[in-house]
Amino acid sequence: MQQTNRRTYTVEEAWRRAGIGRHSFYAALHRGDIPGALRVGRLWLVSRAPFDAWLNGGGYAKTATIEDLRRTLNEAFDKAIEGS
Repeated sequence: MQQTNRRTYTVEEAWRRAGIGRHSFYAALHRGDIPGALRVGRLWLVSRAPFDAWLNGGGYAKTATIEDLRRTLNEAFDKAIEGS
């Protein structure tokens, strides 16, 4: 089942939306150039709101990014706990 109301993109979804190559996108992730990117262990997540704003030329606010990622992680943990 595909979730349409997720607050994050997978790396593949994000790099395809950005329209750049996979390797270039990963390099930008590691440099910290992708707004809303968060690494959890070996997994990268990209928060939709700051990433989409960045793609659309609207910039992003670091405070909002941190709050959005914190909310996203809390929701993911809550769902994981409910599912177990």
